[in-house]
Amino acid sequence: RFGALRGKGLLRKLLLPVGICVEVYQPHPSDRLSPHAHDVDCMNLVLEGRIHEHRDDTRQELRDGSLHLEFSAGFLARLPPRFAAGLPACCLHDGNSRALARRFREELLHADALSSLAFEALAIEALMHALREGTRRRIEVPPWLQHFAARWREDPGQPVQVAVHAHALGLSPAALTRQFRRHFGQSIPDFVFTLRVDAASRLLESSEAPLAAIASRLGFADQSHFARAFQRAMGLAPGAYRERARRH
Repeated sequence: RFGALRGKGLLRKLLLPVGICVEVYQPHPSDRLSPHAHDVDCMNLVLEGRIHEHRDDTRQELRDGSLHLEFSAGFLARLPPRFAAGLPACCLHDGNSRALARRFREELLHADALSSLAFEALAIEALMHALREGTRRRIEVPPWLQHFAARWREDPGQPVQVAVHAHALGLSPAALTRQFRRHFGQSIPDFVFTLRVDAASRLLESSEAPLAAIASRLGFADQSHFARAFQRAMGLAPGAYRERARRH
C-alpha cells in the first residue's frame, strides 16, 4: 500500500511514493471476499496458490507470481505520462514478477530484524517493474517476436543460439538482441534463464524427478551446472529447496 508522497533525488524526480506499507494476507482456501474498494493505491503480489477475482463483468485467475496493480487516477496523475499509460488495473505474470514472489516468500520464511527493510525494497522493485512494463506495453510487440518468445515459455529447455535464431528470422544477431531487449526488458539468455529457474522450482516442489533429469529437461549442461545456477538465483541448492518445500 502506498502512503504519502515522500522522497528525494531520483525518486523525487520521478514523483514515486516511497512510504510503503507491506501487508501479508493468508486466506483459507474457502475464503470469499465481498465486493470492496481499496482506500489507497496498492499492488497485490500472489506468493503461493491461486486467487479468482471478479471485476465488473470480467473474471481472472491470479496465480503464484501474479502482480496485480490497482492505482487511482490521482496516483497516475503524479507520474509522467509515459509511465502512467499502461498501469491502471494491470496484471503482470512474467519471470520477473515470479522471481519477486519467490524472494518475498523467502524473506517471510526466514524473517529477521532487517526483513521490514527488505520488504520495502522488494515492494519498490515491484513498482519499478510495473512502471517499466507499463511503458513497454504501449509499444506493441510484433507478432514474430511474440512467437519467438513463446517457444521458450512453452519449453524453457530449448537451446539459446542467438546467431542461429537471428539468421532464421532474417536479422543480424545484434538487431534481434536490440528488438528483444526493447520489448521484454531482458537479454534473450536472461529471459530464458528466468524461465528455466521458475520451471525448476515448480518441478522441485511438485515432483520427485531426480536433479539430473530436471537439469537435462531444462537445458542445463549437467546436474552440477543446474545446482550452481539454481543456488545463484534462489539462494538455496536444489535439494535444500525441495526439502524446505516439503516442510511447508
